[in-house]
Amino acid sequence: MNKPGLFTTLRFRDGAIWFWAAHLERLRTGAAELGLRLPGADGLRAEIVAAAGGLPDARVRVTLHPDRDASVEAAAYAAPTAPWRLFPVAAAPSRDQVRLKTTARGVYDAARRAAGDFDDALLVGPDGRFLEATVANVFLVDREGRLRTPPATAPLLAGIARDRVLAAARSLGIDAAEGPLRRLDAAQARECFVTNALFVAHPVVEIEGVAGYPSGAWAGRLREVVVQRAPKTV
Repeated sequence: MNKPGLFTTLRFRDGAIWFWAAHLERLRTGAAELGLRLPGADGLRAEIVAAAGGLPDARVRVTLHPDRDASVEAAAYAAPTAPWRLFPVAAAPSRDQVRLKTTARGVYDAARRAAGDFDDALLVGPDGRFLEATVANVFLVDREGRLRTPPATAPLLAGIARDRVLAAARSLGIDAAEGPLRRLDAAQARECFVTNALFVAHPVVEIEGVAGYPSGAWAGRLREVVVQRAPKTV
């Protein structure tokens, strides 16, 4: 099997990189484990600014390749506006397949194809536990107003925004924790939303065949808090 690369996708907006330290740490950790070369932080940051500097809002992908120098690709970005609809897809990834953000995307690509016209797939493990979407982590607000997201051992990729949303919720006095989530939890939930480092938090209006949800109160509130506190590196 060919050795995979490693990547992170970040947002460059108004001349600054969001969550740069967290993205850099993700690359450092993965590069050390996979034996990939990581360029110096200052040089890499300069490449990002050069690639995205002409755009007011950009999506930037930094990839560490096993057989060539790192690459930086930037494109104009517009955060989603309409609430997402998720399509549950059975999946059985191993922890090693998903805990690092590698270029070996077979599990995610297959799930995304199965989701068709839905905004994203919701990966569901063999035991019925929810794992994650293909590009985002998933949160539910239960009947008691508690915030829950599947544990990192689910298995899933524990995203940069996921950790910050949990921290923001706790700072507001919200009971926010990791825990197993299944179909019944989603059917009884008051709200559902997804998180990633680009849009931070975004509402989900439907999980196909499971439940529909009112749109956005929790996602909007937590997104505002995280964005206000987000370290932005020029």
